[in-house]
Amino acid sequence: MLLDQETLRLIFGLKLRQFRQEKGLSLKELGNISGLSASYINEIEKGKKYPKNDKIMLLANSLGVPYDDLISVRLNKELKHLTKILENNLLKNLPFDLFGIPAQGLLELITNEPNKFKILVGTLVELARGFNLRVKDFLFASLRAYIELKNNYFEEVEDSVQAFLEKHNWSPLDAHSDVSFLAEVLKHEYHYDLQEVDFKTYPELSDLKHVIIPLNKRGGKRFRFLLNKNLSVREKNFIYAKEIGHHFLDQGERSYTSIWLNLDSYEQLYNNFKASYFASALFIPKDDFIIKTRNFFQNPKWDGEQFFNILKAYKGTWDSPFHRMTQILPTFFNLDKIFFIRFGQDTATDLYDITSELHLSELHNPHGVRTFEHYCRRWITIKLLDELEKKSAIDSDGVAVGVQKVRFFQSENEYICFTLAKRELHAPTNKSSLTIGLQITPLLREKIAFIDDPDIPYTDVSITCERCGISDCEVRAAAATLYENDKRLQKIDQSIENLIQDNSN
Repeated sequence: MLLDQETLRLIFGLKLRQFRQEKGLSLKELGNISGLSASYINEIEKGKKYPKNDKIMLLANSLGVPYDDLISVRLNKELKHLTKILENNLLKNLPFDLFGIPAQGLLELITNEPNKFKILVGTLVELARGFNLRVKDFLFASLRAYIELKNNYFEEVEDSVQAFLEKHNWSPLDAHSDVSFLAEVLKHEYHYDLQEVDFKTYPELSDLKHVIIPLNKRGGKRFRFLLNKNLSVREKNFIYAKEIGHHFLDQGERSYTSIWLNLDSYEQLYNNFKASYFASALFIPKDDFIIKTRNFFQNPKWDGEQFFNILKAYKGTWDSPFHRMTQILPTFFNLDKIFFIRFGQDTATDLYDITSELHLSELHNPHGVRTFEHYCRRWITIKLLDELEKKSAIDSDGVAVGVQKVRFFQSENEYICFTLAKRELHAPTNKSSLTIGLQITPLLREKIAFIDDPDIPYTDVSITCERCGISDCEVRAAAATLYENDKRLQKIDQSIENLIQDNSN
C-alpha cells in the first residue's frame, strides 16, 4: 500500500494516540516519560508532524511497544475498515475540507468513537460493494453536492470569461465572429499543435472526442491536440473553449482525454467542471441569456420554435444552454427547484442510462438508480429519443425538442420539463437527450406565462418500471416488482397493527 506523506502522518498520529490511551497516559504524562513536550506529542497525534527516528524510539520505549508496531501502517482489528478506506486512497481523494471536515478532525472522530466509526464505515463499504461504487463515484457525488451548495453559480468564473472577452475584444454573439479564433488562441498563446484525426481507425478510441499530449520542449511547455474529426462544429467549438478555460483559469491537475480513464483526485474533477463552466459561459453571455429566457417565459403559449431558436442561437454544444439554465435560473429568476438529466441510449442494445444529473434545492424525481432497472418510458426524455427514429421529428440540425408537464407517481410534485434529443455524430449508434425540469410552484406560475397552456402534454410518470404502480401504463418495459414488494410489506405491517389492537382489549 503506497501512501502519501500526509496520510502517513495521520496514521502514525492515530496509532500513537491509541497506544497512549491504552496505557492510560495523558499527553503530559507521556511527555514526562519520553522527555518530549506535550504540545509536540499533540501535534504528532493530530497528523501535523512526523517525528524523526530517534524520537519514534523514545515514544516506543515510553509506551512499551515495539518500534516496528508504531511505524507500521497496519491498523488493529477495531479499525480494519479504515484500512480499506486507506487502500482506496479515500482520505486523500475525497474533499472533506470542502465541507468543513479537515482530515485531522475525521481521524479524531475515528479515534474517539472507533466502534461507531467501524459500524458506519462497514455499512458504507457494504453499500458501495452492493451498488458497485468506486472512489470515482464518491468524487462525482462530492462535486455534485458542492455545486448544489453553491447553487451552481460561480461568480469568479463568470468574471474570468468577461476578462477573456475584453482582453481579446471578441464577442461570441457577433454574427461575423469566427470561432476559429479560439483555435488561433490555442495555437499562438498556449502553443498547441492542433490536428484532426479519424479516431475510427482506432476502434477502442472511436467514442473519444480528443486526446492531448503534453510536450516538454525548449522554450516552454507545448501540447499536441488530437481532435476527433467526426465531431460536430458545435462540439469542436466547445472543446476549444474548454481547453482555453483550463489555461485562463490557471488550473493545475486536469485530464488529458475526453473521458475519465484515471480520476486521481477531486481537484482534477473540479478543474474539469470549472473549465466546462467557462466554455458554456463564454458562448452564452448571461445578460443576453437572461433577456432571451425572460422573453420566452412571457409567451402566453408554449412556442417550441422559439425555444429551439434560443438553443440554436449560441455556438457551443447543445448541452450548454441547459447547463446555463441551471446556472442562471436560481440566481437571476429565483427558481432553484430544478433538476438536469442527460440520458444516453445505445441503439445497438436499446438500453437507456442516466449519464449526468444535477439537482438543486433538493433531490428531485427522476434521479439515477444504480441497479438494472428500466427507466419510465412515459417521460419525454425517453420519448424524444424514440422520436429521433422518425425523420419528421428531426430538423436540419439532427435534433428534436419538446415539452411536457408531469406528476411523479406517489408524489404531489409537478414539473414542467424542456427536452432536446440528439444523435452523437462521432458515435452514430449513440443518442442522448437533455432535460431541465422546473418544479411547478406559485412562484414559477408568476414567471412562466404559458405554464397552463392546454396544448402542453400532461402525464403521470415514475422513475423506473420496477418502482411504478401505474396500472394502465401502455409502454411498461418491466413488471412492477419493487412496487409490489413494498405493497406486500405494507400489508404485513398493517396486519400486525390489527393483530395488536385485537389482542390488546
